[in-house]
Amino acid sequence: MSEIAKTQKRISAAFRRLLKNESIMRVNLNECERVDEYTLGNKAIANLPTLLEQEFGLKIKGKLLRDYVKNKQGDQIEVNILGKATNNGDKFIIIGECKVQLSKNKICEFSAGKLKRLAGVFEGQLFPILIAHWKTEPDVDDFARKQGIKRVYYSYEFGH
Repeated sequence: MSEIAKTQKRISAAFRRLLKNESIMRVNLNECERVDEYTLGNKAIANLPTLLEQEFGLKIKGKLLRDYVKNKQGDQIEVNILGKATNNGDKFIIIGECKVQLSKNKICEFSAGKLKRLAGVFEGQLFPILIAHWKTEPDVDDFARKQGIKRVYYSYEFGH
């Protein structure tokens, strides 16, 4: 085997190892982001009842929680924040999603994806919210409102 062929074989093997390691890193990074999102959700669940009542007059009935909801097609859909609320006799369903970095794409995934898949499942008006550590662009909040999101909460609003 020529020296060039041997070198090419070593480079190919090294490249395959690099691709495998990159794939493993990507999985680990995604898992870290999910842990951060669950931690953010836990903080939000503890603080949102007060904030929702102060800002929107919504009184939470029972508890906010993280759960799976079966849609009309029978699919189980994970919901980061879920709860029932009332305001002046009107019934609302709080549905929230937690993101480490909120982007316009993630807003669309939530509004056109998850919310659409859950349409018609609940009795009461949907009250979608998003929770994030930060945003990827300055106009993310305005974009979220235009997509029907009632409020974007940031982790620093939850105190310690």
